[in-house]
Amino acid sequence: MSSTTRTVGNLLGSDENTADEIRSNGSCSFQAILPHARKAGRQERVAPISTHKSRNKLWVAGIGASAGGVQACLKLLSQLPRQGRLACILANHQRMDGQTELLARQLARQSLMEVCIARSSEALQADKVYLVPSGKDCTVEGQRIVLKEPARDSPSTPSVSRLFCSIAAEFGRHAIGIILSGAGSDGVSGCRAIQAHGGLTLAQDPACARFNGMPGAAIRAGLVHHVLSPEQIARQVADTICPPVQGGGLPEILDTVHRTTGIDFKGYKPETLLRRIHTRMLAIKSPSLELYASRLAHDPAEVKTLQTHFLVSLSNFFRDRESFYALQDCLKESLAGKSPGEAVRIWTPGCASGEETYTLALLMCEILGPKISQIGVWIQGTDLNREALASAIQGSYAAASVKEVDPPWLDRYFERTGQKYRVREPLRSMCRFSFQDVLTDVAPTNLDLISCRNLLIYLNSEVQGQLMRKFHQALGPQGLLFIGPAERVGLVGHSLFRPVDACHRIYRRRAA
Repeated sequence: MSSTTRTVGNLLGSDENTADEIRSNGSCSFQAILPHARKAGRQERVAPISTHKSRNKLWVAGIGASAGGVQACLKLLSQLPRQGRLACILANHQRMDGQTELLARQLARQSLMEVCIARSSEALQADKVYLVPSGKDCTVEGQRIVLKEPARDSPSTPSVSRLFCSIAAEFGRHAIGIILSGAGSDGVSGCRAIQAHGGLTLAQDPACARFNGMPGAAIRAGLVHHVLSPEQIARQVADTICPPVQGGGLPEILDTVHRTTGIDFKGYKPETLLRRIHTRMLAIKSPSLELYASRLAHDPAEVKTLQTHFLVSLSNFFRDRESFYALQDCLKESLAGKSPGEAVRIWTPGCASGEETYTLALLMCEILGPKISQIGVWIQGTDLNREALASAIQGSYAAASVKEVDPPWLDRYFERTGQKYRVREPLRSMCRFSFQDVLTDVAPTNLDLISCRNLLIYLNSEVQGQLMRKFHQALGPQGLLFIGPAERVGLVGHSLFRPVDACHRIYRRRAA
């Protein structure tokens, strides 16, 4: 997880990339080519263990990183606030002679929490980041750090999975596992343990990871709750560890947001909304939910800010690339019988700034080839975030957003203008973007594909079921449904859709 040079030392495990990253204080370039061949893992279904230890008030986040991970750690720790409830343990793959003190100083310059090198028998304290020293593994026993010799057959040190497993056993629902940039698959079994004990698992979005092996392995195994950028991981952690907001003001707040913005969030998970509300309350120093609700009634600007916090607009081209390649194969089969003049119809609800919508347009060009002028493609992207929709219509993106696009496709379908990549024709003419609420507005009909990724996880089970019925009605007889890697179609969805590729969350509409 890093980029490295000999002048600083060999800090990271299997790569010689970290010292430069540390020395440059985050200024190193990220031009490395990501590995293109990643084997699809089998879906793991984990049943929560009901006997875990959840009595601890302290939350503990294990952070696993390797090649390319220093920069990701800096971004994460620079956004993770002191809240008096969280201790972090960083297992960053290092060579046996890694310069741990140098890395600790680098992290301390940007971390909002205190950074220290972990010592055996040290009691965990809130608002501290403990860096596991090179040549050692780390576990937690009795809320104290225990440094151990690495196993002889361990492929990398310190072991991320060994750390995560101990945190899961010790802290139960208060355990958090974070997988950042890195090669290999360390952390998969650790994420499985954390999920089994009811904890939270987060992975860096492979599209913004310099090396996507570690986060990709955990995602493909179905062991990650949220796939986010490092900055968004910090926000998710801060939201998660917030003490529950007390009081009966949530319905009033949601009514105010609905009246002011026209968006009804009552179908979203209340715990998620309360955490986002609590973040805003901390920011403006509001002491209670009732007082915050009163402020919202007279402050439309704060209502707009809160609405923005409720909405999550994160996207990249070919996010979870293997899943899009699997979708491409399914679409080839589904569209083989299309006749000239018969259009392909696709809907991407929750399209954010349009990357996913344009990705599907690119795939359609590749699938249909010369036939595309005869068949025609209609792709509708919809969202509730007007700023994100404006970016989608503009169709101009930073280099990080197109990182997962294969170079030949990047040359063919994008025009580079300065530091930006602008979507070319014919992709632009295929795609339309509009403001629409997927929960309440009328859906398009006779669709060949609905791609709704990373929205279901924010909705309660009743609303998820309503969406499954809506999607079923909107799709044509052989229509496909494509959802996010951490999502499930649920009981209602299983009755309406059959899996085509369960690993990549691709489903086909069942007959009514």
